[in-house]
Amino acid sequence: MSNIVIDQTTIQALVESVKALHSRLDIFERAQQAQQALNAQFREEVNDLHSIINNLEKLIRSPAPVTAQPPIAAIPITPVVPAAQAQAQAQQPRNNPPQWSQVLKRPSAASNKRRREHALRTLQPPQPATDNSNYTVLHLHRAHRMTHTEYRATLAAIGIDSKRILDVTFPARNISTILIHTAYKADILQLLAAGELTEVPYFNPLDHTHVADPQFADMPAPQLTRIAAALHTDRCIRTVRYIKKHTVPGVLKFFMAQNWIPLVTAQDLSAELLPRPAKRAMDPHSAVGQLLLDPVYATKLRSRQLVDRLGNVVETNAMEITEEFYDDPNHSDTDDSLE
Repeated sequence: MSNIVIDQTTIQALVESVKALHSRLDIFERAQQAQQALNAQFREEVNDLHSIINNLEKLIRSPAPVTAQPPIAAIPITPVVPAAQAQAQAQQPRNNPPQWSQVLKRPSAASNKRRREHALRTLQPPQPATDNSNYTVLHLHRAHRMTHTEYRATLAAIGIDSKRILDVTFPARNISTILIHTAYKADILQLLAAGELTEVPYFNPLDHTHVADPQFADMPAPQLTRIAAALHTDRCIRTVRYIKKHTVPGVLKFFMAQNWIPLVTAQDLSAELLPRPAKRAMDPHSAVGQLLLDPVYATKLRSRQLVDRLGNVVETNAMEITEEFYDDPNHSDTDDSLE
């Protein structure tokens, strides 16, 4: 007879395995008992429902008055709903949710308010022409680096309408500049004061100390001053190319008044972004054309002087017509910015 040698560790492992199997069997047994109890409760409820159905059938078929029968509400009905099913029913809305197409068609309250304000401004009588610009800038603090989108979202969080801000620039470290219409300046200052915030006083974007590029570190102050002015001019040019076209003339006038953009650069940007059409020739067969054939009226005509968007006299009467001049009927010009 061969001797069988069993290691004590193996025996201990087998014992632990048997105990684990017993514990699992106990869990299954308890689950089975709970399920059997639940099934028994369901059977009782089914029997109650069958009795209710039988009573209803007797009421329908019997000519006896209804008052002779016990009320149906007297029979307690307490159906047990599983936890997962009850949670799903609680999460379901009572009414059918709207379709995505309906949600997208709904204009937001803020958009309706802006459109109404823009319509009211459009229907106001024109303001007298002045040399004062309709646009201005506010220099604000910022605690750390952030993108333009993040900064606009931060301003919107304190109540400043981001769509009333034409552009955002970062001219210096921890400084941001917003370009706005002068009519919105008081509202922004009020919102800043409510949050105990203030604008940066006496900030000069042309100061050479704001040039932080290491490659200019060894340059003297006069050269750095010219570099700072050139950098700010480039920022202004990017702003003019970014903003809506109907705000370009006013913003260019403001930049020129601040000596941030030369006149030649402003004229080039205006001609590039705002091409103007040639004047329509007079139809000789029209009523006015026939009237102007009379020398009495023809000799009194004044030669027309052409000017550009900035009010400068154009020497030639040949003006280019491009596709950019004609309004696209499918393009809805924004009403979010003040004109």
